Amino acid sequence: MAIEGWDLVIAGPCADAAYRAELERAGGRIHLTGMLEEAEKWGAFRCAEVFALPSHQENFGIAVAEALACGVPALVSTAVDIHATVTSEGAGFSDVDDLDGTRRLLERWMGLEAGERERMKMAAGHCFRAHFHIRQTAARMLSLLESK
Repeated sequence: MAIEGWDLVIAGPCADAAYRAELERAGGRIHLTGMLEEAEKWGAFRCAEVFALPSHQENFGIAVAEALACGVPALVSTAVDIHATVTSEGAGFSDVDDLDGTRRLLERWMGLEAGERERMKMAAGHCFRAHFHIRQTAARMLSLLESK
C-alpha cells in the first residue's frame, strides 16, 4: 500500500517498549506522540485528515466521537460499538479488526476523490451533532426517564 505524502500519527501511550522501538526504527513519516491532552489533543484532531481506530473492542469509542466533533471522518473496526452509526451517517468506514481489515479501511480512504472526502468530513460533523452531542444525549436520557 503506497502512503507517499502521508504522515501516520500514533497518539496515546504505548506500554510495549519493543513495539514502540520497532515503530521508531521504521522512521519515515511515523510519529509517536504519546498521550495528548487538552489543546494538543484537540489541535491534533483538527489537523487530522482522518482518524483510525482499528480496535479489538471499544464499548463506545469516545475518541471516535471526539474526532467526529472536529469534522474528522473515522475509520473504525466493527468491534467499536458505534461503527454502525458512523457508517450509516456516511461519516466513515468500518471493517473487521485485523490487519487486512485495517489495510482495507486505509486503502478505501486513500482511494476517495477530494470531493468525497469533503462530503465525509461534513457528514462527520453532522453525525456528531445528531448522535453524540451532549444536547442529544441529554434529550434521549430525559425521554427514557420520562417513559418509566
